[in-house]
Amino acid sequence: MNAKRKTIGRFEQWSDEVRPAIDKRRVLVVDDYQDIADALSAILEVKGFDTRVALAGKSALWLFQTWRPHAVILDISLPDVSGVEIGRRMRSAARHDAALLAHTALDASEIRRDAIAAGFGAFLGKPVSPPELAAVIDALCPGAREWAKARRRARDAAFAARPQP
Repeated sequence: MNAKRKTIGRFEQWSDEVRPAIDKRRVLVVDDYQDIADALSAILEVKGFDTRVALAGKSALWLFQTWRPHAVILDISLPDVSGVEIGRRMRSAARHDAALLAHTALDASEIRRDAIAAGFGAFLGKPVSPPELAAVIDALCPGAREWAKARRRARDAAFAARPQP
């Protein structure tokens, strides 16, 4: 994509024709099956989301803390740690409040109850349709796009306030 950019010191100011990644809602996809994780990620990227994939609980927690997604699609049946337990750990991170979506082929009422108690906002059965998935994410984190725009406006204001050489 050819973007018109203006260099300001070591920073670049993007034209209105291009949206940098900060304007996209970030979604972390956690599933131990690579094909499922990649398919969900591809679907969401087509819908305009920025995605990352984790195949295990440990890497999911690391990405959650470092990348700070707006939403997490979390498989409940992970091999190393239960997805519900990963959700509890994510929810206990006081400085971050991402939307958690349980994604599983299991349909047990106790799993659903545990997921809700752990702070999950939605329980999606496998397979989930792309429109349904995007609609659930939109419903659970509608302020993410506004947050990104406010952050970008604050950054632009800070750049404008800097003395020019």
